[in-house]
Amino acid sequence: MMNLSTAIQKLKQKGYKHTKQREHMLNFLISQDRYIPVKDILYSIQQVLPNVSHNTIYRNLYLLANEKLLEMTNLHGKRYFRFACNLMEITNILFVTYVGVQKHLNFIR
Repeated sequence: MMNLSTAIQKLKQKGYKHTKQREHMLNFLISQDRYIPVKDILYSIQQVLPNVSHNTIYRNLYLLANEKLLEMTNLHGKRYFRFACNLMEITNILFVTYVGVQKHLNFIR
């Protein structure tokens, strides 16, 4: 199951530094169970780190999305982000169809 320490560890393994901005951003998104608009993420981070810029937030959101730690979507011309769904970490599932034929699915992350 993905959590804050797992996410930070994944970033470190890829050579990224552990920053306060990323940690607060991940903490905030982990605490939510929905897609959040960028303005709400920015507001939340600025409550803790008042000098963080809009550009820093965007840059980190896209970095975290590219590293598959966040999911991103567009709605009415605005970007929304959420912490990556834990189900996406499953790499293989074996299931039986209604006629008894077994199939093997691979999820690519």
